Amino acid sequence: TATGACTASTQVVITGTNFVNVTSVSFNGTASASVTVNSATQITASVPTGATSGTISVVTGLGTGTSATSFTVLSSAAGPIVLSQVYGGGGIAGATYKNDFVELYNRSASAVSLANYSIQYASSTGTGWTAIPLSGTIQPGHYFLVQGTSSGTVGASLPTPDVSNASLSMSSTKGKLALMSTQTAITSGTSSPIGLVSLVDFVGYGSADAYEGTGPAPTISATTADFRAGAGATDTGDNAADFSAAIPNPRNSSSGTTSVDLSVTKTHSGSFVQGDVGRTYSITVTNAGSAASSGTVTLVDTLPSGLTATDISGTGWTTNLGTLTCTRTDSLAAGASYPPITLTVNVSATAPASVTNTATVSGGGDSSTGNNAASDVTTISTSGGGTGGTPTVLASWDVSGQTTYGTSPLAATTSDSNVTVGSLTRGSGVTISGTAATRAWGGERV
Repeated sequence: TATGACTASTQVVITGTNFVNVTSVSFNGTASASVTVNSATQITASVPTGATSGTISVVTGLGTGTSATSFTVLSSAAGPIVLSQVYGGGGIAGATYKNDFVELYNRSASAVSLANYSIQYASSTGTGWTAIPLSGTIQPGHYFLVQGTSSGTVGASLPTPDVSNASLSMSSTKGKLALMSTQTAITSGTSSPIGLVSLVDFVGYGSADAYEGTGPAPTISATTADFRAGAGATDTGDNAADFSAAIPNPRNSSSGTTSVDLSVTKTHSGSFVQGDVGRTYSITVTNAGSAASSGTVTLVDTLPSGLTATDISGTGWTTNLGTLTCTRTDSLAAGASYPPITLTVNVSATAPASVTNTATVSGGGDSSTGNNAASDVTTISTSGGGTGGTPTVLASWDVSGQTTYGTSPLAATTSDSNVTVGSLTRGSGVTISGTAATRAWGGERV
């Protein structure tokens, strides 16, 4: 039986008969990655990423069963406005703050009017919803504070709220919150708003019976609130993964903004010597801001004369060796770093004594460009390191026409700037027979 609607990663219950030796469950042809057979008449499966609306198919040892009706899969793309912090302990014994509150965050680069929005609350297992209408505009990268009721006099006052409504009365430990693009209350009898076209964001916390993804956000208390990761910007559609409990920190629209601030660091490994091959630089992009990045992040390396790139790579990066460009589109949380990029180079035999290699990062919604470039000044030696720092003994000789093998009278020559050529003396086993080597020079690469 297929009824309802959901987004990717939502757990759904499938009912039917003869669920024996189940091998797969598919949503309109896309296989679920998580399937639990509860009984011969019930299966729990997660909606796979990339699934589209259509029938559900169950493959068993008896054959394939397909639902008679279609199941609707809604877009899992996160909206610009999200629930970023939840606190329900206002005023109770030991409370940090006097009032309950809900905090919103604008993840986008544009202002959003909240004129038609509402926050709606239900108890952890409830089906009746209290709608709190919102008003005003939330600027990009800003928070928005909604103050609720107080259950006592304990705790500090909140910062000036953007909206205040005593009808917002939440459990200090568990409950359900929906951000809706309508101010009409969710129909009584609805346990979960997931699937409603007007749903913008949803959080079930504590032991709530409805939530996004694999599980609810953590249980909170008089002294803890649930925080969305990435300073409020991370939304993977999974309450359990996106939220963590911490000391409450209510933020209103005038308390400051958050921003993306990408920075880059660059270092080289080991000593560089003229003629070297396989020397490496390491480049790391970090988000020093307070908001997660969004969109494409691009890193470009500018290689100086004397160095030639032979490889550029990094986990998760799309790289172009020809242009020394690396890109990626996954969000980088505030305070986090992407996996490092490794740039491998060869050093020219005529490279100058010092070169400067520069890497520049851009994109991702970065609003501060002062730290977007990093340079590494690299000293290049004419001796003292070689390809591995270990002297390499070279042997070659020219003794044609010679009848004795003392110090060679022939001029030493070399085309390697890192080779020091010394005198040659006959070594053990070198003879003047017809099978002896006819050419020899001795030298040491240092």
